[in-house]
Amino acid sequence: MKKYMKNKDFIPEKFYDKIEVNKNKTENRIFTLFLIINLLLIPFTTKSMSEIKEKPIDNKSAIYDSRPNKINSNDIKIWIENMLKDEVEEAYIANNNGEVVVNDIDKIDELSLNSLIKISDVNLNSNGKYKLGVSLNE
Repeated sequence: MKKYMKNKDFIPEKFYDKIEVNKNKTENRIFTLFLIINLLLIPFTTKSMSEIKEKPIDNKSAIYDSRPNKINSNDIKIWIENMLKDEVEEAYIANNNGEVVVNDIDKIDELSLNSLIKISDVNLNSNGKYKLGVSLNE
């Protein structure tokens, strides 16, 4: 509520004080009510949580790893063995897909002979190099 305005003497200051006291009382009552409700609900909440925690898992085969980026060490080996060659200038690999930059069309042919790597697209850069979209052949 507004504070008492001294320049406007037509409303007494006691009236404003009384309104503030009533407002504080109602706020305190609401706070106390919510506190009591929360204190009453805590035992039920803890009981249900302890039941869930103690309940054994019946079917463990239904549990799966939901991590989106599982890294397979064999895939890493394949990328390293096939991309660390003289014909590859640059390689950007993420999530078994990526881009490889080569200088010459003949080098594209050499990479395409590899059965483990699939070339999805070929683009010519402005600097005369070829950018290949690559992925693992699965």
